[in-house]
Amino acid sequence: MGDPDMGVGSAFASWDRELKARAEAQSPPKVERQCAHFKDGSEGRPYEGELYLKALQRMKSSAAARLARKVEPFFWSDARKVRVWLCADCAAEAGLGAGK
Repeated sequence: MGDPDMGVGSAFASWDRELKARAEAQSPPKVERQCAHFKDGSEGRPYEGELYLKALQRMKSSAAARLARKVEPFFWSDARKVRVWLCADCAAEAGLGAGK
């Protein structure tokens, strides 16, 4: 007979995969928002809405308002469901460098 711990480990791994798959299926779809430059064809990358909002909150109010006007609007309460595409310049303005 085999090692009983192997069966437990296998069962746990199976349960963990199923749990993650169920969570992904239940998660709300992402809503896409873009900065004006990305929308016009500039290269960029996506950032989670919550990360984008935290970056805005770290900025001075006038700079945050200026950047926010460059991005399609969304309700802050929906940030968890939003993916914000920013060009390199807007990402740098928000303090969201390539490594973040």
